[in-house]
Amino acid sequence: MAQIRPLGETPLEDQVRQQIRGVLRLRHISHAEAGRVLGIGDREVGRMLSGHAALTLAWAERLADLCGMRLVIGFQAIDPE
Repeated sequence: MAQIRPLGETPLEDQVRQQIRGVLRLRHISHAEAGRVLGIGDREVGRMLSGHAALTLAWAERLADLCGMRLVIGFQAIDPE
C-alpha cells in the first residue's frame, strides 16, 4: 500500500514553486510587479514562492496566468511494488 505523506511541504509543492519562479524570471516579472497585478504585496509573493507562506492551487494558477502559462495537474498510475 502507498504511504501517505504528512501535511506540509512536499516535493510536488516545491516543484510548482520552482517552476513558477523560473517562469517569472524568464518573463522578467518581479515579485513587486506580480504583487501589483495580483493585488498582494511583493513580500507575500516572495513568501509563497519560498515556501514560507502557503501557495494554494488558486494562487499558483493566477501566477501561471500572469506569466502567460497554464497550470496543468494530472494523475499517473503507480506500479505496485
